[in-house]
Amino acid sequence: MNKVYLNGKLLNDYTNLKQFKITINGNNNELILNDFDGSAIVYISIDGDNSKFSLGHSNIIKNDLSVNFWSTADQKVNGSIIEIGNNNFFNGSNIVLISPINTRLSIGNGNLFAGSINIWARNDHIIYDLKKSSRINNDKNIYIGDNNWIGQNVTFLPGGIINNNSVIGWGSLINKNIKKSNVLIAGIPAKIKKNKINWSRASLMKNVDFENNLNILN
Repeated sequence: MNKVYLNGKLLNDYTNLKQFKITINGNNNELILNDFDGSAIVYISIDGDNSKFSLGHSNIIKNDLSVNFWSTADQKVNGSIIEIGNNNFFNGSNIVLISPINTRLSIGNGNLFAGSINIWARNDHIIYDLKKSSRINNDKNIYIGDNNWIGQNVTFLPGGIINNNSVIGWGSLINKNIKKSNVLIAGIPAKIKKNKINWSRASLMKNVDFENNLNILN
């Protein structure tokens, strides 16, 4: 049995929701949803079993967001998690989240997303070492911490991890664990370009909250 919750209430019918379009082909999946600001639709597609998607509180979604639980044609997703925290701002279009078998794709709180962003925790086909006969492109978790600004055309691949209070430059490719916070990250693959930075949603310096080191405009 699949379970869909909206604002804490278990729904008997989730086929005609205003903000969400849900397709589930499988069993024992769970969706924990909350209303968000913005005129977008969140498209959720699950092809498999035992997976979970959660969307926290006070998120802003300006353009449609695609959340996909699927893998290759010969196997279905099982036991994957995609989770989005609170107070995130999805400002751009063509943002796609994909989680395959038994992995976690986690987005924290207070992040700002531009457009054409792919967060792809899946490897479709096998790449293997000829000498060892072992796979070298295993699926891995993706983690995005808190208060990051992710620029246009950024791609996250399996194992891509960023921490907090950082800026990801236009067109960057995140494919490894970048452990530091408060950094400017850019490139293919992405590297730290500058340390000890922070950012603000304010457009004027006079509106930046330097004392509390916050990136939000009150």
